[in-house]
Amino acid sequence: MDQAVRQAPDMRLLWTDEADATERLRALSGTNRIGPEEAQDLAFFIDHGWLIWRNAIEPALIDKFVKDIRGAHSVTPANSSPRITETTVRNPNSPTTSRTGSRACSTFTST
Repeated sequence: MDQAVRQAPDMRLLWTDEADATERLRALSGTNRIGPEEAQDLAFFIDHGWLIWRNAIEPALIDKFVKDIRGAHSVTPANSSPRITETTVRNPNSPTTSRTGSRACSTFTST
């Protein structure tokens, strides 16, 4: 990493991204400030750069978030309206005609 960037006070790296992160983790683990499970999670994060914490966010909060997003996408802006289209499909090998209708929203279609 560029030395100028490392010295910039607003561009500090998280300690887990530093070259000595594994040694720092060992030292931290030896102080009993973190438990074995947290140390294992940090070691994984240092090695891989990502981590999944199951149930870190309450399911009810996730459900509320999803509902809010779906609600925002289901609202049609005031200056536009959903388009109703009808398509006629003709099969040259058949004497019958089939029709299909579709409704298109400007931003989101839920099923």
